Amino acid sequence: MHHVISERPNDILCLDLMGPLPVSRGGATQLLVTVDTFSKFVKLYLLRRATTKAILNKLQNDYFPNYGTPQKILSDNGTQFRSQTWVSVLESANIKHIRTCVYHPQGNMTERVNREIGRILRAICHMKHTKWATMTAQVEVWLNQAVHKSTGTPP
Repeated sequence: MHHVISERPNDILCLDLMGPLPVSRGGATQLLVTVDTFSKFVKLYLLRRATTKAILNKLQNDYFPNYGTPQKILSDNGTQFRSQTWVSVLESANIKHIRTCVYHPQGNMTERVNREIGRILRAICHMKHTKWATMTAQVEVWLNQAVHKSTGTPP
């Protein structure tokens, strides 16, 4: 698979799930990772369950109203991203869905971001594994302040 190239912000939004993670105090077990391929802007969402409904709820009620609706969404082949509800909602919003190759999830920019999130969370949470959810806002800030090699600027 070729690397995905964006020409402007909100052209392609990459999505991936991290989890299951240790159950947080608020009941979260998953982290929805979103990355704009042009700007490299990262937005993280806590999820109790990795369902189509939960993902769409975060996108429709937070991401789209606050950051704009992307032209395309790139995800892996998880069942959440193959459901009829997912397909219908994206079609009605005029969003094209792109899936990574089954045996090449690295085609999704979030895979690298996920590794970085995991590294940071392990370093700051130490043995308090359920604390990860309280640190995601700070991790998001750090990721969005970092200068990216490809752009030479932070998102």
